[in-house]
Amino acid sequence: MILEEFNKKRILCNIAIKKACMQLNLKLPEIYYVQLDDIKLYDQEGNIVSYDYRDVGYKVKSILFIPKEYVIYINVDLFQNEMNMLVKCYQTARQMYHTIQVYNQLQSKELSESTTTVNQWRYCYIERKNSKPSGITPVQADMMAFSIVMMKNIIISILNLKKMIILAGKVY
Repeated sequence: MILEEFNKKRILCNIAIKKACMQLNLKLPEIYYVQLDDIKLYDQEGNIVSYDYRDVGYKVKSILFIPKEYVIYINVDLFQNEMNMLVKCYQTARQMYHTIQVYNQLQSKELSESTTTVNQWRYCYIERKNSKPSGITPVQADMMAFSIVMMKNIIISILNLKKMIILAGKVY
């Protein structure tokens, strides 16, 4: 992958995750990018931080949130499809939100969502983990809905930007 393209996609991922975290009122996690074919680990600024796969310690197929470390690992292969990449970033941010809410419930802390909603997420993440799901789970439905809303916001922003560029061209 060309460095310029890598940096563009990395910045897009960083922005998508940052916007989603702001929308969900979450602290921004550490973000690392994993390149498996050359065995490189990049930080969110694009600096190489390791050439050793053991530094990641996880198999990252596309994108992976590790709650204990509050870290997101992104496989750079995800960059091949920009729309899929953005959707996965938004869904992962929503998964972070679910995880924090379930943890808060387990610790008897205040919730940002209704108890019923958090109970559904808890069931999907904990109790249902070992069984084969039939159909879509409430967690998956919620993550998809959130990513759709966030993608609509991006599309509207892009259209508004294009309109401004067209209008600016007519003024000059």
